[in-house]
Amino acid sequence: MIDMDWTSVKDKLPEDGLYLVVLKDLDMNVGFVEMCDFHDGKWDYLLDGYEVTHWMELPKVPEETKAQYEEAL
Repeated sequence: MIDMDWTSVKDKLPEDGLYLVVLKDLDMNVGFVEMCDFHDGKWDYLLDGYEVTHWMELPKVPEETKAQYEEAL
């Protein structure tokens, strides 16, 4: 089961190879949500220059959506 709560990077980093939703801080007391992946202990390169403060794992794709995608291939 996926935990749908935000996890602070101070408490725990995600496992390698996961796709995530992250909250990044832009030093303006405003957070922005972004999707990214986490590989080799690093955030996606698109997050370079931003401080990720929290993360959560993306939920799995519903089976009916996955089946429709596979049929379209």
